[in-house]
Amino acid sequence: MSLRIILYCTFSLMIVSGVVAEERMNGEDLNKLFADSTQIGTTQRGSSGPLTYWLYKRPDGTSVYRLEDGWSDTGTWRINDKGESCTSFEKIRKGKERCSAIYKAGDKYKALRPDGSTNLFEVVPGNPKDL
Repeated sequence: MSLRIILYCTFSLMIVSGVVAEERMNGEDLNKLFADSTQIGTTQRGSSGPLTYWLYKRPDGTSVYRLEDGWSDTGTWRINDKGESCTSFEKIRKGKERCSAIYKAGDKYKALRPDGSTNLFEVVPGNPKDL
């Protein structure tokens, strides 16, 4: 079987099964995407179950995080020299910075955290929640 046939079959199976190839984003693209944008995703908070969050990243490197139950925090964001997205907040992780590799996953994005956990989120321009 030729390599061309194998690649064609593999690609066809990916389309049929709905598998989305993930592409790691670089620092320049992340800066363009995140400055003056809001991330929307879900998170766990104690025993209350999954909650929607909004994370507005201002162009000046500051950020505001809010959960659907009203809880909020403020902090900073940056892209490090490894091309990872880094955040630190006053309350979350007691101010400790965390950096994550970001992957494009179809029409969403996936953060791969240092502990191996992931978070799927979407990005919308501006600050639609007025954070």
